[in-house]
Amino acid sequence: IEHSSLDGFEPFHSHIERQRMLATLRTLSASCPTATAVPTGNLETMLTTSPDTVLEVVKNARAISRTVSEILRSETAALAEFSGTKQRSPFRRRERRSVHRWSVKIPVTIFSVMSLGRRVKQLDEVIAVGLARDISPRGIGLSYDQPMRSQFVIVEFDLFGQGTRQLLTELRWVKHCDEYEFHGGGKFLGVVKEAH
Repeated sequence: IEHSSLDGFEPFHSHIERQRMLATLRTLSASCPTATAVPTGNLETMLTTSPDTVLEVVKNARAISRTVSEILRSETAALAEFSGTKQRSPFRRRERRSVHRWSVKIPVTIFSVMSLGRRVKQLDEVIAVGLARDISPRGIGLSYDQPMRSQFVIVEFDLFGQGTRQLLTELRWVKHCDEYEFHGGGKFLGVVKEAH
């Protein structure tokens, strides 16, 4: 397997490797009873939504910021639990943007959606798995393994012992690096909750 230019990220070069990765996550999840269980079955069962589900979007900067804070706290708690040591918060870096971005390596699932005003609908059953490389209250940097059919995607985070959080994201740039390796960056548009 060729390593990506990103430290710690290996692209998935086959369906078998994706399945091995999921099996490893299930094993890790089973070994830590306080962690949120990784769903069993194939990759399409990882998300809490299906293609027929319509999702409501809360387009509020405060809700987005609160969700990003939850994600960062969850990541710190998960690392502390698995390492047995107190973890520091993810590294925050200053840069040209007006807000701080945190360098992270958080597993995510991503799927394309169609906008329906304040609601969105999943376009198909293609689900990408990948890593959030950096995150801020405004947006995210991603590495993932499948092409997206839309510039609008849902990025789903599995919070440690707290279920999932989904953020509607507009992909602003995408770079196709290899067969199963895509890098991209996007702006958060809202927090997603399932419509009733």
